[in-house]
Amino acid sequence: MTATSLVIGSSHKDNRTLLDKIQGTAAFSHIWKEKDVNRAISSVRTRPVDMIFYDVIDPARETYAWIHQLYADQKGCDVPVFLFARAGAEDEKIRGLEAGACDFLSFDTSAKELAARIRTHLEKKQQLTLLRQAKEDLEKQATTDGLTGLFNRRFFQRALEAEVARSSRLNQAFSLLLADIDHFKQINDLFGHLAGDAALKAIAGAIESSIRLSDTACRFGGEEFALIMPGTCGESAFHVAERLRRKIARLRIPELQEHPLTVSIGIRPVPAGDITDTTQVLAEADEALYTAKRHGRNRTEVHERLSPEGTDWSGTLSLPATQQA
Repeated sequence: MTATSLVIGSSHKDNRTLLDKIQGTAAFSHIWKEKDVNRAISSVRTRPVDMIFYDVIDPARETYAWIHQLYADQKGCDVPVFLFARAGAEDEKIRGLEAGACDFLSFDTSAKELAARIRTHLEKKQQLTLLRQAKEDLEKQATTDGLTGLFNRRFFQRALEAEVARSSRLNQAFSLLLADIDHFKQINDLFGHLAGDAALKAIAGAIESSIRLSDTACRFGGEEFALIMPGTCGESAFHVAERLRRKIARLRIPELQEHPLTVSIGIRPVPAGDITDTTQVLAEADEALYTAKRHGRNRTEVHERLSPEGTDWSGTLSLPATQQA
């Protein structure tokens, strides 16, 4: 196994001897040195290392605050730290170990012993890294739709609850959009499920490329997508939905052989100060979506209770013909 190490300390004779021993273990493909501990720890964020060796010049005055700083950062939380000193009382070694160091050795530790300790801690670091990656993968699988890469319905539910709570607490507006692929069963029947999958992925890509960082896009289920847009309400939400609808209608997917691909969209704007809950928001967005379906599909509808009297919210009628899909 090869790795990268960071040696922090002065250039005195013992430190040079330590460096020779580290290089002699054949465990490290790259070794770099830094005298200033604070600069060294800051650089770990952009220059990852597998192990750190620290020359403790004055154990009695050492606070080891930098170890806490290192382990508080995700980039350094798994990095083993070796502390070395020319001499030191047992209680000083204990302080270093309690601060988080993996080992506290003297400069006269043999190269053979040092190599054995290095191998042991590198293997532990590898195991920790694999476990952490496995945990992150599981968390991603639990919240992500495997086909489209968007968040899944489980994540959507939590995100909507959080947005309703935030909106109520801060008196800020948001909107919920539900988009459903028109005649999706017909696509599967005519071209097969792989073509249906291609359509889902293409629409997910169109949604992802059209939203802000603050928005949350999810595959709600089947051929339905959901979009939570903080700070967007009323006419603004309607125009966002219309841009997305027209963008999807312009998609050309080889697997569909020029077959039209359109979506119907329902919007439930939540104005600032509108006291509601997630069930109501979702139900009313769903009502708007099915109104769009009943009125001919490939259109956007806003929940009627929130449409100003006399306003035509119909996505296919309220825009000039040159803007239609």
